[in-house]
Amino acid sequence: MATIKDVAKLAGVSPSTVSRVIAGSDRISDRTKERVRQAMKEVNYVPNAIARSLVQSRTRTVGFTLSRRADQAFSNPFFSEVLRGMSKVAQRWEHDILLSISLNEQDEKEKCLQLIRERRVDGLIISTSRIRDEVIEVLLREKTPFVVIGRSAGAPVLSVNNDNVEASRRATNHLLEQGYRKIAFISGPRNLVVSLDRCHGYEKALAEAGLPVESERIVETDFSEDAGFAALYRMREAGVEFDAVLASDDLFALGALRFANHTGLRVPEELGIVGFNDTPMMSHTHPPLTSVRILSYELGAEAMELLLQGLKNPEKLRPGKEILLPAELRVRRSSLRRQGRDGSKKVGKGEKEMSKEKLLRRFRKMGEYVRSLEDMPEMFWWKPIAEGKWSPAEIVAHLVFWDRYLLDERLEQLQPGETVPASGEVENLNERASKWARSEASREEIISVFCEERAALVSRLETIPEPRWEVPFTIGARSLTLTEYIGGLADHDDHHRAQIEVLRSRM
Repeated sequence: MATIKDVAKLAGVSPSTVSRVIAGSDRISDRTKERVRQAMKEVNYVPNAIARSLVQSRTRTVGFTLSRRADQAFSNPFFSEVLRGMSKVAQRWEHDILLSISLNEQDEKEKCLQLIRERRVDGLIISTSRIRDEVIEVLLREKTPFVVIGRSAGAPVLSVNNDNVEASRRATNHLLEQGYRKIAFISGPRNLVVSLDRCHGYEKALAEAGLPVESERIVETDFSEDAGFAALYRMREAGVEFDAVLASDDLFALGALRFANHTGLRVPEELGIVGFNDTPMMSHTHPPLTSVRILSYELGAEAMELLLQGLKNPEKLRPGKEILLPAELRVRRSSLRRQGRDGSKKVGKGEKEMSKEKLLRRFRKMGEYVRSLEDMPEMFWWKPIAEGKWSPAEIVAHLVFWDRYLLDERLEQLQPGETVPASGEVENLNERASKWARSEASREEIISVFCEERAALVSRLETIPEPRWEVPFTIGARSLTLTEYIGGLADHDDHHRAQIEVLRSRM
């Protein structure tokens, strides 16, 4: 195995000069650096990362802590998305991630101290915040660089969060608008800040509607599908009445759906269900589950970016800075009451959200929003929303190609009962859209073309008789109405708009 002395001898320099080259010293000439690097390559010399970290006082490693059982952590898609976002940014910064899994708060605190005191990481990202959080307190005392995913209930710290109170209030209001009045709330452990905030939003919506908060309808349990099922089962056995469930996690919502199937309750006619996080499985259940969409990937990416920027420039590690990401309610069939007791169609305030007129207004609104992007600074128009994501230019180009595809091909195929092939052209359309955006097309041209295509699409949709909007057709293996299909595209509009607003918040 080659040593630093072998490199020095071949390069004709001292071992200390080789060390300085490895450390990236500016005091060595470019010519000498190149000679040393060539010698390292010829003798297959690899610097000792541990020894180098001791010299530089940097490990280029960030710790990520998860305080829950490993089977729970990795069965919840939320954390895998957070980790994916973190990994993308860490890779760009050439940093590694050290994952630390703890069973409880005391275990997490001890492991964090060990990681810091043994200099195994440069900083930490904390995935969970508690009402009285000893982990945060000890990291502040140790003056450790760290970022919290969530909100600190105590001392101000660097954090990336969603407005969970407002998101939960909106989800509860949606259920109230649908006519549900006896709404149960399934909470995660109440010592977690996220559980407290989501419960507070639920209680706030009930109070604003003049409804009492019934403590027997609020249940606390561990994060799992089985726990969600068991919580509702115990509630029913205790004689507690409920006609809807607001689940503070999608796993609870899946448990609620299983409870409905087990007890013979019809969803959404007899039991409405809303979840939190909008993990991919929520749109593939029967019926599809309404959920609050949290930008999990972006939470991880923003947390990692915030920490690494702070490690590079300590002045940016000022406590109290909070990045607040948007959340949106993805309304699906599990919370939309469609039939009255006599079998007639019920159209209330919430039902209008899925009407033809409402969807067309949402489509037009996206056109107005894109037009407003003409005032966006040029550098942000071409800047990716996050690492590995599209820029606003590519997002609008993407919408252009999909509107054109829908207008020219899909709408002509939507006959009752007819099968429409699942879009195998998705990747091709997206690739063509990105290529167009990256070409010499100007911002004015991209925005103008989008507005023209969207106006044409809306005009075409207006000509389709309303009864046909409720006739199921098949796309691949899924059966959808035109209302649901166009509603899904409108949801994509909302998602893209939220992504662009995240970028705008940094301007």
